[in-house]
Amino acid sequence: MEKSIDLAKTLIVSFGHLPVLPPPRCFQLRIQALEGRLAADLEKELFQEPLKGLGCRRLPNAGGASFQIRGDYRSIQELLSGEARGAGGSDAALRQALADRGRRALENWERRHFTLALPRGRRWTLGERAAILGILNVTPDSFSDGGRYLGAEAALARGLQMIEEGAEAIDLGGESTRPGAQPVPLEEEARRVVPVLARLRQRTELPISVDTTKAEMARMALDEGADMINDVSALEADAGMAPLLADRQVPVVLMHRKGRPQNMQEDPHYDDATGEIFRYLEGRLQVLERAGIDPERTIVDPGIGFGKRSVDNRVLVRDLGEFRSLGRPVLIGLSRKSFLGRILGKSVEEREAGTLVAHTLAALSGVAVIRAHNVPNAREMVKLLGAFVERQGEPQ
Repeated sequence: MEKSIDLAKTLIVSFGHLPVLPPPRCFQLRIQALEGRLAADLEKELFQEPLKGLGCRRLPNAGGASFQIRGDYRSIQELLSGEARGAGGSDAALRQALADRGRRALENWERRHFTLALPRGRRWTLGERAAILGILNVTPDSFSDGGRYLGAEAALARGLQMIEEGAEAIDLGGESTRPGAQPVPLEEEARRVVPVLARLRQRTELPISVDTTKAEMARMALDEGADMINDVSALEADAGMAPLLADRQVPVVLMHRKGRPQNMQEDPHYDDATGEIFRYLEGRLQVLERAGIDPERTIVDPGIGFGKRSVDNRVLVRDLGEFRSLGRPVLIGLSRKSFLGRILGKSVEEREAGTLVAHTLAALSGVAVIRAHNVPNAREMVKLLGAFVERQGEPQ
């Protein structure tokens, strides 16, 4: 028990969540690219005459001054409206700039319920508690479970086991995306995925996602009954993917990565990881909407471990709540990731305690979907955390 507690302390300190974990109504607002006097006025308001209930820091940004503001919901509202300063507050231009940049983000952050339309008239509803997406890799070289479920029957048994354990959806992948992984030809990826998908589809009506960057693989998967596509390139790897998904009108996960698996960990660098990844995902949502993909069918994923240093991953975990300001459900993949092993000095097989702490921090940040290898652990964490939050202040 003491050993588990020490591991938890190590991770929480590393992620920057001590001395206080964020309360359920804690909000992080990012005000970006303010110029000239507006930046000076906001800097004075935030730093020289700090407002009660708010914490803030200035961020590196070549395109004007940017600030990260953290506080309780009411304090953020007061900052945006000018109530915190009353008649003597900053001028109207600053108030308008804050309103333009902040109120939409606040409204998006408040949104907790999403309904994704699936094929055959079905729906996947995401709500107050994070849903568990069970990982089913049918690959010989995935970093955690590569080679365990190569046969169709073994993979089917594993998928059904995760459903029995409480997974609310399954993510099926036939090409490893771990750092250093080599591309897999379409024919081989299809050989691995399609037989498992066909069998699994016959046994469950739960949502099945297929993890691929290839448009033709996605087409075959959708024809075999897949409900959604999880694309680690945010639909950039294959020019045919966006038109296909616009035509099929199925949900899609858009993930950020820098580079490709073969080279993405070769000296990645960010001045402001959260801000740069936020802006990338925001831009992809806009581009894909113009291409015919309804934003209401999208899920966003900041891409932990995909072209990030360990410090970047820790910052992203700390700032996960900011991605809710995109107005889309946030999916996170933290399970057994190598940066957890570096923090704790643990092998892949020894990262369950670290994974559970990371998943708990993600759930506290309000992510909608947790992608997990160990479904029972993740499911019990979400259930217990929900019970604690829901019962705050209630008689027993």
